[in-house]
Amino acid sequence: MKAIEINRLCRGSIILVAVIISLVFYIAGCGKKGDPVYPEVVYPATVSDLTVSLEGKGIELSWNAPDKSSKIELIKILKSEIRLDNNFCSTCPRNYSLITELSPKDPMISKRDDGGFGYRDSRIRKGFLYSYRVLLCTSSSVCSEESNRAELRYE
Repeated sequence: MKAIEINRLCRGSIILVAVIISLVFYIAGCGKKGDPVYPEVVYPATVSDLTVSLEGKGIELSWNAPDKSSKIELIKILKSEIRLDNNFCSTCPRNYSLITELSPKDPMISKRDDGGFGYRDSRIRKGFLYSYRVLLCTSSSVCSEESNRAELRYE
């Protein structure tokens, strides 16, 4: 009788140890470890020389393609607009919204002789600080990091 009880105890202990080990592996393996990055995806280089200037009744954005070998299919332009009033905060974070997505071949995107690009934003009003960023994309979901911030006060 004692041999049967010992045998049952051993089986119960083995099952308990197996359950504990399974739980440890389950807990260690669950959860988000990071965004999935597929090794074959090559992200375009980030624009680092975005500049803005007031040209007539619009703001002209200008930048160079950092990597001529990337096949850029889409240019995304982001804009932040902050009123220059008594509540203006120059150090506060900017809230950008997408104003346009254009193909590099679109007539709204100008091409300079030196290989650079340009875009004119004519939707501006006096009394605002305008801030812009640009993203270069090889497809609608594979884009570079946001460019440097380029700002202009239109007073």
